[in-house]
Amino acid sequence: MESNRQRELLIYRIFDWLAAGVSWLLFFAYRKYVELGFVDLDSLISDEKLYLGLMLIPLGWVILYSLFDKYADIYRYSRLSTLRRTFLLTFIGSGFLFFTVMMDDLTRDYLPLIIPVLVFFTVHFLVTSFFRMVVLTWAKMRLNSGQVHYRVMLVGDAESVKRLWGLISTENLIGYNKIVGYVSDSFVSHSELPLGHLGKLSELRDVVSHHGIEEVIVGGESESDRIWNLFNDLYELRHKILVKCEKSLYEILIGHMKLSLIDDGRFLAIDQDLMTRPMAFLKRSLDVFAALVLIMVSLPINFLVAIGVWFSSKGPLLYSQERIGKDGIPFYIYKFRSMYVDAEKTGPQLSKDFDPRITPFGRFIRKWRLDETPQFFNLLVGDMSLVGPGRPERLFYIDQILNKKPVYNRLLRVRPGITSLGQVKYGYASDLNQMLERLQYDLSYLERMSFSLDIKILFQTALILVQGRGK
Repeated sequence: MESNRQRELLIYRIFDWLAAGVSWLLFFAYRKYVELGFVDLDSLISDEKLYLGLMLIPLGWVILYSLFDKYADIYRYSRLSTLRRTFLLTFIGSGFLFFTVMMDDLTRDYLPLIIPVLVFFTVHFLVTSFFRMVVLTWAKMRLNSGQVHYRVMLVGDAESVKRLWGLISTENLIGYNKIVGYVSDSFVSHSELPLGHLGKLSELRDVVSHHGIEEVIVGGESESDRIWNLFNDLYELRHKILVKCEKSLYEILIGHMKLSLIDDGRFLAIDQDLMTRPMAFLKRSLDVFAALVLIMVSLPINFLVAIGVWFSSKGPLLYSQERIGKDGIPFYIYKFRSMYVDAEKTGPQLSKDFDPRITPFGRFIRKWRLDETPQFFNLLVGDMSLVGPGRPERLFYIDQILNKKPVYNRLLRVRPGITSLGQVKYGYASDLNQMLERLQYDLSYLERMSFSLDIKILFQTALILVQGRGK
């Protein structure tokens, strides 16, 4: 079934390629008509620019869609959302092509610049939308007829799974014609629930893997601790399965996960990716650009700081420490050394006010955060982002936080930041309790994540630097 859906996604991509080719052909014919006053077939097919465009422009559109669109399972596409994305990407792509390819090819100087780009935009949007709607309508018909289905599992307590089964069976929801079974700590009699009991909640991940589950629907009330433990188990499977939940869980999950209404409002879908592809691409591009600029600008400062560290006390100029990054992958963070050697010989410790382990010069560079400039190289290679949901932490402290707040796992879904909302609103934490208090700001960032919020955090960080409020 999975291979069939991959094949149909390939068909969808091919249709995008064909639509781009047809759009370019129609637009080229329009340009010839503007130039000659009529469409000369011989002039059209003998123009090398036509064939060059047919080779390169459809390829460019497919690359644009791959970067910014949602090339995934077409059976989960919303046709209305697809039209909105197509409109936006056509606007972006048309403007780019006009100013890089077509602008130098205008045949009449007095032709308003807006006309050709509007024509190209309209033609491409209409043709691409038509091709896409044909494919998606065909996909929806296959889904409605039961030719395509997903392996679905219900999860929750006994009453929840019975309620979910009643809703799905009576409403005849699309795509739910292959309910594999349910996972619950309670067994329900077959007369009440004609599904197999697949295992207990503690066996959730093994059950998903063993039975090839593609979608999990979670039911429950307001037992927040139990629900959080359940979603933490599902966290590591987020790229393999779609997770849905009852609307009754909205108040528990909002603020910690991105949710969207689906299935006519019956369920909430938990977004598998916190950032859209365009946002992730642009955010990473900004990180790389900023890293290159900051590395160059900070070179004179780094030279002076290095001299200061050298004379401040015996030891290396740079200090490295293992931290945990995106998806729990460890990496080494780099700083200018601000403490005496063997500052943690008794074990991991958080810095605090008037910390005797900090050298006098180290106190100065920490005040202005000059000790952190080597992290621009971490930014460049992708270990960190300019702004993240939090600073990268050590595994020693992450384990302690997870014991208190399992929701911390959400922060590991994106790159940690050189700065963060918690860093500017709360500041440094000197103990575990303060780290837990700051966590609320970091979780809030995940829900509100946007470029405007990143810019606001960067301005607030700059203000903190100017005021010398580091520690």
